Amino acid sequence: MVLAQRFEKMCGDCFNITRNNANLFINMLSLMFPLQLEELQTRADLNYMEGVFVLDQSDEEAATTFKKLINQSLGTLMTKINWTAHIIAHS
Repeated sequence: MVLAQRFEKMCGDCFNITRNNANLFINMLSLMFPLQLEELQTRADLNYMEGVFVLDQSDEEAATTFKKLINQSLGTLMTKINWTAHIIAHS
């Protein structure tokens, strides 16, 4: 197995472990409401997190979704700028 494929599989496995504990994460985030964080103020913010966990998908589907997000992020402008800066800094 190629290193990148192994990395993607490990990421998918880790994502599924996190998904299996989604209720814990959601409960912990709800306890943070009194902090009045800009990003976490309403039930809609928690609903967003539930959507991020793709709880309506099987583990295999969720791993595939996560792999697509990895590949999508590799093509963003900011990722390309980050890699360029990294290469320049370390050359």
